[in-house]
Amino acid sequence: QTEAFDEKQQLFDMMFQKLGDKCKELLQWSFTLKTMEEVAEKLNVTYGYVRKKKSLCVGQLTQWIQEANSINR
Repeated sequence: QTEAFDEKQQLFDMMFQKLGDKCKELLQWSFTLKTMEEVAEKLNVTYGYVRKKKSLCVGQLTQWIQEANSINR
C-alpha cells in the first residue's frame, strides 16, 4: 500500500514539474491558502482568472497523469 502511494506521489511530482511556472505557482498557492480569493490577491490577478487558470492547469496535470498511467499498464 505504501509502495503504491509512493509511486503515485512520484508520478504526480514528476508531472507537476512539467507544468509552466505560472501553473506551478498558482497551484502551490491554492494548496496553502484557504480561498481562491486569497490566491488571486497574492498573485495580483482577478478571481475569475485564478479559477480559469487553475482549471486549465489541473486539467493538463490530470491528462498527463492519465496518459502515464495508461502507458505503464
